[in-house]
Amino acid sequence: MRLTLKGLLFEAALFIRFIIKALIVIGVPLILIYIAIFLGIIENSFVEITIWITTGIVILLISYINGIFEAFFANYRYKLFKKAEQT
Repeated sequence: MRLTLKGLLFEAALFIRFIIKALIVIGVPLILIYIAIFLGIIENSFVEITIWITTGIVILLISYINGIFEAFFANYRYKLFKKAEQT
């Protein structure tokens, strides 16, 4: 039971992490667009390029951080399943 609960909490953490990443990737560009519309500078090409570059940087950073977390979680998942096989 304890091992099953551990696995369930692990999967919940992965799901919460996915939701947070999705909110960041979608939210940052939307906030920038909202600010540009509010200030009335959305038609400025510099603002448009800035939004595109910021979006790209956010996606790259989230992907990099995701790779680090996936390496940790893959190792943890492997150890959890090995422990489950032994019991």
